[in-house]
Amino acid sequence: MTPPYTLAESAQAIVFDLDGTLVDTFDDLALALDDALCEFDLPPAPRDVVLADIHRGLDETARAILHRYGTAPAVHEGVIAAYRKHYRRRAHAVSRLYPGVAEFLALTWQRGCPMAVCTNKLTADARELLALLGIDGFFAEVTGIDAGGQAKPAPEPLWLTIRLLGSSPDVTLFVGDSEIDAQCAKNAGVTFLLHDAGFGPEAAAAIGCAGRFQAYAELHERKSAGTQAIAV
Repeated sequence: MTPPYTLAESAQAIVFDLDGTLVDTFDDLALALDDALCEFDLPPAPRDVVLADIHRGLDETARAILHRYGTAPAVHEGVIAAYRKHYRRRAHAVSRLYPGVAEFLALTWQRGCPMAVCTNKLTADARELLALLGIDGFFAEVTGIDAGGQAKPAPEPLWLTIRLLGSSPDVTLFVGDSEIDAQCAKNAGVTFLLHDAGFGPEAAAAIGCAGRFQAYAELHERKSAGTQAIAV
């Protein structure tokens, strides 16, 4: 398996997933879903089910819970609308960047490597979150689930993002944390780097990755036995 810093340094463009990759959004997403379910007198969402479907977007996460509860289809759209409402109301209250994200983005931007975000969030929600956390300026493009008409793991959203960056799949690195991301990269023919501190790394690893990392410092530090890490 290739060292993560080698993959990051050699890429001519880098595309990131958002939730579970750049930002820990789990609590905001789960609590907003609980608020939506409460409106319809349904119990809170089991966290393992939320975690399993979180990368498919708000709508599909809600549907997974509703199918589990055996809720009538006529109720689904109402719950989904309430989920969107409560997620926006929460305004990303407890969402936080993973440690080292801002530093890595700054170093990558300084070396002139174009970067983008490809997410199953709505584009407006993704842009709002990136701006709130102060990292929106690093990304030349942000493509959400509404940008290209399809959701990951279909390859089209990633291909679209790469085209908008002016890059090509063979020289682009995709960084993600879930099986959705891993399958998307595989479908698109793009090198995949797995964020092990995200929401679904083991399921992603089972699909395949070129490298893995736990902390963003690993993407810009060369480490060797008996020597201090040297930033590059």
